[in-house]
Amino acid sequence: MKKSAALLFLSLIVMSMGGCGNSQNVPTQQPVENTTTQTAPSQSTAQTSEPQSTAQPDTTQQQKNASGKISLAMYEQIDTGMRYEDVIALIGAKPSSESTMDLMGATTVMCSWWGEGDIGANAMIYFQDGVVSSKSQAGLK
Repeated sequence: MKKSAALLFLSLIVMSMGGCGNSQNVPTQQPVENTTTQTAPSQSTAQTSEPQSTAQPDTTQQQKNASGKISLAMYEQIDTGMRYEDVIALIGAKPSSESTMDLMGATTVMCSWWGEGDIGANAMIYFQDGVVSSKSQAGLK
C-alpha cells in the first residue's frame, strides 16, 4: 500500500512539472495565418481569401456543373502555372474546401473538390501566389 501511494505521489509531481507532456519549443520567424472553410459537395463555399484578378469566371460553365464535383477529364486539363480563376472556370464550381496560409511573403491556397468516381474520390489543387503549383487526386473517373 505504501509503495502504491509513493508511486502515485511521484507520478503527480512529475505530471505537475510537465514531465509527461509532448511539448516542443519551436521558434517562429513570422506569424502564420491559416484559414479553412468547408461545405458539403452540393453547397456553395464562402471564401475567406482568394488571389485577386480582373478576369471574370465563365459562369456558363459553372452552371453546367451543378454537382460541384471534379471529373478525371477536368483534372487532367489543369496544368502547373494556371491561374486560380481559370481552374474555377474549368471545373465550373468553387472548391468544397479551401485553406489559405501566408508564410514569409508567400500565399499558399490548398483547394479540394469532391470527385466523380469511387466513394471518396477527390482532387486537391495547390496554388502558390495565385497559380497552380501542384495537384493530386484519388479515385477520379
